[in-house]
Amino acid sequence: DGHLRKRGIHASEVTGCLRRVVYSLRGEPKVEETSSFWRKKFQHGHAIHDMLQRDFENMARATNLMKEGWHLEFHREFPIAPEYHPLAHRWDIQSHLDGIFTIREQWDAPAKFRVLVEIKSKAPDGWASMKDVEQAHKEQAHIYMACFDVPLCWFVYYNKGNEAITPSKGNYLVRFDPELWAKLEERFMKAHEHAEENTLPPREEGVTCSFC
Repeated sequence: DGHLRKRGIHASEVTGCLRRVVYSLRGEPKVEETSSFWRKKFQHGHAIHDMLQRDFENMARATNLMKEGWHLEFHREFPIAPEYHPLAHRWDIQSHLDGIFTIREQWDAPAKFRVLVEIKSKAPDGWASMKDVEQAHKEQAHIYMACFDVPLCWFVYYNKGNEAITPSKGNYLVRFDPELWAKLEERFMKAHEHAEENTLPPREEGVTCSFC
């Protein structure tokens, strides 16, 4: 059976087959694979997200107790929606980011620096072969960075075998790329044109067909 969700562009679906974006803009019911394998896989992913988000919240509280003169905050699951962000209004974006760190000189001072956090889990084999952030994940996070006007995103890949996570530096601390954002906006424009004209772009076969 399908289920309805908020009409609009969802950040996790911008890479790959453009039909997913068009269906979401048209408000089509989403049909998901209901096998126990996928249910358990998604439940495990949600549990890892919740665990790491709680760790980051605790880390921020502990840092504030140890160091005077600076204030660190971590907030999880900020919504992105047309009523909150001009870019989301322009492109009809509906999504949630995993979290954001905010550094202030004092708890009630303006934000001095902000970094987004995007959490992904990996099996040990996938972790061993990983050398950089996956392109699909970069594109997803660029929607968050653009809408929240944040220049950096820390990609926290979690190893499900040994609980290691990627460091907040090197390849896993990604700067906002205006050229990549421009390419994403071109995709958004094409998707809106198809949705308005009631047409579909070419179909791209893949595992995501089970969740479309």
